[in-house]
Amino acid sequence: LTENEIILLAHLLGDGCILPKQPYHYTSADWENIKIVEKVAKDLFNIESKIIKQKNWWHIYLTCPYPLTHNKQHPITKWFEDLGIKRVRSYEKEVPQKVFSLDNERLALFLKHLWATDGNISLKPLRNKQTQISVYYSSTSYQIAQSVKSLLLKFGIRSKISEKHKGNYRICYMISVYGKEHQLKFLETIGCYGERGKMIP
Repeated sequence: LTENEIILLAHLLGDGCILPKQPYHYTSADWENIKIVEKVAKDLFNIESKIIKQKNWWHIYLTCPYPLTHNKQHPITKWFEDLGIKRVRSYEKEVPQKVFSLDNERLALFLKHLWATDGNISLKPLRNKQTQISVYYSSTSYQIAQSVKSLLLKFGIRSKISEKHKGNYRICYMISVYGKEHQLKFLETIGCYGERGKMIP
């Protein structure tokens, strides 16, 4: 996997909608995420993306760069097939096996961009004038949650999965990095792309 492939894959697994018979698109409230997806899609597949603003977020439509006739496939469809990725809804998504064979430098790049989608890095003030850091990733896919936990372990970073229930919505799985040592290791070796990453010193 090239760096551009790793970046696009991370964002599409996080906030992408790659479903049969639907326009391929990606949604984010972070403009930096939108721009990097636009760039790598252009570099990889010559896709001229269409960006639409809606309230406080953007949709970027990854339009096929050529007519889909004579059994031609969208380049992302072919790419997903080559990686063994199914075009499914968010709660059915899985991290492809190729990611698990990446070296730590490229694996850190994958997690850095994945965290920019549904991840969180925040500080919470405590009563004793100290601050408590919160580092977690959330997903409705249990397979994604288990994969993130396993990938973090490749860096010696411990995390735990908890379930968050809200009304009739699907269960959300929270992968939380706990303990000061492991949180610092995450911030130093992985971090986060986009706006969430700007708070990291």
